[in-house]
Amino acid sequence: MTARDLPRARVYAAWASGPLAVLLGAGAHVLGGEDLPGLWVLLAVSALLSMVASMLARFRLPIWALLLVSGLIQQVLHLIFGSFSGIVGSAQTGHPHGVVIGLPPQQAAAPEAGGHHAIELMLDAHVAAALLTVIAVTQCGVLAKSLSRLRPAPTGTASPRLDRRRGVAGRR
Repeated sequence: MTARDLPRARVYAAWASGPLAVLLGAGAHVLGGEDLPGLWVLLAVSALLSMVASMLARFRLPIWALLLVSGLIQQVLHLIFGSFSGIVGSAQTGHPHGVVIGLPPQQAAAPEAGGHHAIELMLDAHVAAALLTVIAVTQCGVLAKSLSRLRPAPTGTASPRLDRRRGVAGRR
């Protein structure tokens, strides 16, 4: 099955899910009190996630599998954001991902002043980001249909005419 065989809504949802997951994951990370990596890292990660999602779009995954994949992606995003933000080896998070070996244990484990890290809040925010990503991706077809109904009818020079088969006015 190629991308041409898939409905457009699924292809667009797959490509949009990468930046959406990164945006929601970044919001969760900031809400938990952490810093974000640079813009280029965010763009690269969202491009990679879009490519992965486009490869997964050809499979008809059940909702539990989408939730599992979305949760795993949020975990990976948390690790990437923690690795590429701030000073390398910084123990600002309170749960250092990569502590510099040369620091004494007291210095490495002590969080900086003002760098309060609520691990529970970050966990809840990443779970919410995973759920919102799945909801947005699975409901994008419904949203696209709703938006297409809101679009005004095309205006042109053609005059309405009576459709003889149905007995209603139609456009040429």
